[in-house]
Amino acid sequence: MEVGKKKGEIWYKLQDVGTPPGLIEEASEYLKEVDRLVAKYDVLTNKAEIDSQLDKAEEYTKKDKGASYWPKLKQRIEELLNKIKEAGTLPETPINKYIEELKKELEEIKEKPEIEYNKLKSIEHIQRKLDLIWEYKYEIENEVIETIRKEGDEGLKRAIDILKWRKENKTNWGKIKQNYNQGKVKINPPLYVIEDEVGVFTVDFGEEGLNKSYLARRGLTYDWEFTDVTPNKKTRVPVPPSRVKTNSLAKYFPDPGTWDIILTIRYKDETIDEPIEIRKENIRVRANEDIKWIKQISKVELGLFGAALLFAVLYGLQLDYVKKLDFGSPSDLVALFLWAVALDQGKNFIGWIKGIEAAQKQS
Repeated sequence: MEVGKKKGEIWYKLQDVGTPPGLIEEASEYLKEVDRLVAKYDVLTNKAEIDSQLDKAEEYTKKDKGASYWPKLKQRIEELLNKIKEAGTLPETPINKYIEELKKELEEIKEKPEIEYNKLKSIEHIQRKLDLIWEYKYEIENEVIETIRKEGDEGLKRAIDILKWRKENKTNWGKIKQNYNQGKVKINPPLYVIEDEVGVFTVDFGEEGLNKSYLARRGLTYDWEFTDVTPNKKTRVPVPPSRVKTNSLAKYFPDPGTWDIILTIRYKDETIDEPIEIRKENIRVRANEDIKWIKQISKVELGLFGAALLFAVLYGLQLDYVKKLDFGSPSDLVALFLWAVALDQGKNFIGWIKGIEAAQKQS
């Protein structure tokens, strides 16, 4: 029989007869060994060893395998209960209550369930719950207990994922605090910042693993505060803090100048730990060469341009109307209206010149 097909049949039987998870894990070790042998040797060359491993895995599809498994399972449960008893009262009251519930469930199951796989499976499920509570006794919360209680195997898997994630986050936060105390946590500004463009600022936690962790990218709160400290600047517009949930920030700078940054990082919004605060001073925003020529147009150049425009308008009026003796036709009236519009726009242009002068003085 083809090796892959035989493996599939064994796996299907393991699920079909309700094999307890612990026994499935043991059988899986033999199936993994089959994969290793197939990858390393030719199937025909190593056929005897491959068949032997498949036979050992298939033994776990027979319910009498439970007779040898029950003592192991019973021993694990007793060891766990002894650990919990020696530890005394655990930190969270809901945990103690749930442990008592699990103990009661165990007492209600018959003393010798080795013939019945379903009972073994139920007992192992309780053992895994106790394992989980013991391992994550400082992270577990009410909603996790409810997930385990109500959703069976799927709830247990989900709870394991949640608690692993929380424990990893707490561990990483401890590393971040340690690196912060050692001066390793810092703000990385862009290589250069230019006016009228966006600069991207990132946080370096001192380790590549921390920078890429879920905690850094999604589990913290970042409050960025930018302060304009440009020397001799008359008008400074306050910039409200930016709160984000990721370890980078894109900020737009409309003008050249100098900025200070204060970044406050919290583990949670309602933090149980003290937040950490990082400062970065004298971030220089350089003038944008692409638009610099517009801002550097001098008063003389603008004045000459405006004067030339006004002169053209007035000279046109003199040519069309002062020297024109038969003025009065409809086309003359329309032309007069258009010249009036041109005069008004000339006035607006002069106002625009003054506005640019004022802006240049402020910056």
